[in-house]
Amino acid sequence: MSKGYQENTKSLIKKGEHRLESILIGFPIPLSGIYGTEAQEQLWGAQVAIDEFNSGGGLDGRHAELLVRDTQLKVELAVSATEELILKNKVHFIVGALSAGDMLAISKVCHRHKILYNAISQSDSILYKENRSPYLFHEGQNPHMTVGSVGRYAFSHFGNRVAFLNADSEFGQHSKRALIHIGKQIGLEVVLNLDYPVGLKDYSPYLEQIKKAGPEVLVLNNFGEDQFQSVKQAHEMGLKENIKIVCPNLSVTQRYLAGAEIFEGVIGTSAYYWKLEELYPTAKRFNEKYRFKSQGLSPTSYSAYGYNGTKTVLDSVQKAKSIDTETVVGEMLRLRFDYCKGPQFYRRLDRQSVQSVLIIESKSKKEMKFKDDYFEILEVVPFLGPRTFLVSRETM
Repeated sequence: MSKGYQENTKSLIKKGEHRLESILIGFPIPLSGIYGTEAQEQLWGAQVAIDEFNSGGGLDGRHAELLVRDTQLKVELAVSATEELILKNKVHFIVGALSAGDMLAISKVCHRHKILYNAISQSDSILYKENRSPYLFHEGQNPHMTVGSVGRYAFSHFGNRVAFLNADSEFGQHSKRALIHIGKQIGLEVVLNLDYPVGLKDYSPYLEQIKKAGPEVLVLNNFGEDQFQSVKQAHEMGLKENIKIVCPNLSVTQRYLAGAEIFEGVIGTSAYYWKLEELYPTAKRFNEKYRFKSQGLSPTSYSAYGYNGTKTVLDSVQKAKSIDTETVVGEMLRLRFDYCKGPQFYRRLDRQSVQSVLIIESKSKKEMKFKDDYFEILEVVPFLGPRTFLVSRETM
């Protein structure tokens, strides 16, 4: 995590005594570790939602407060932090997490204590029947919906000889399985399917194998610094000359850190990109407030997850005129909202947020018209109804 991110984080984490009258939202996220920059984006987005709630008068003058805990991307810390937030800090709701494993662990704690939890990262397994909970919502997209969207686009445009390079994480494995499921439908030829340990620094042995296999498309099922390093090394080895690189969850943050040349031509999906302001007035308002909070940085997918994940809870509190868990859950299920990216709602079956998926492509430096002009939006895949992107073990 960069120094600038760290300094801004310190200014937002609550370390002192909280006001007894506050509506308390616990926010466990991995500010330390390989997803630290994206976690900071979640935090800024959530803080915008808190500010809006408070400036609007809160719940009859009762303000909201965010209690942030750094889970360091460790499941055991996610569990202990959530337990502490519920038992010691007496939070009313939980929002957060930035890994599938952390989300599942946090959800189990919240289920045990009957605390509403809105999960703001990507997971398929959180939607499986055995992992559902009456207190669980999933604002983050799931790999099946993002991979399905970009897979159909990429393979129809760039060819069906495909290689997969998959992080050995829940996100990486879920993305791979979703691609294989899609491949069966459209006749993919999988020339190579390789797993690697999360946090790897040298990808050259894997990339050499991929280069020799000669795919038309290389899918990198990874995220965070893993995505930075794998795209960078693929670029340096010349793979982009003959192979289209696809990152199902394309990180704006890693593109920003790497620069235009390294990511040029890489395509993927995003839950949010700031240029949605050209389509939705709500996106423009969110962009302006977020840039003020982040000292000029534009919001990303994880910014929108943090914002929507927190704002849906607070809007439901206002509609319920209560912080009673069961009452707020009921209002969450009735929500129809457009906070920054067009229409959304939570489907009743598994509380997944039904929303649009963006297909984006990273621009070259000469194509960029100004500093934040990183991507071209190739397609906005709209939400298609409550049964869109259903996930089960059987479909994988």
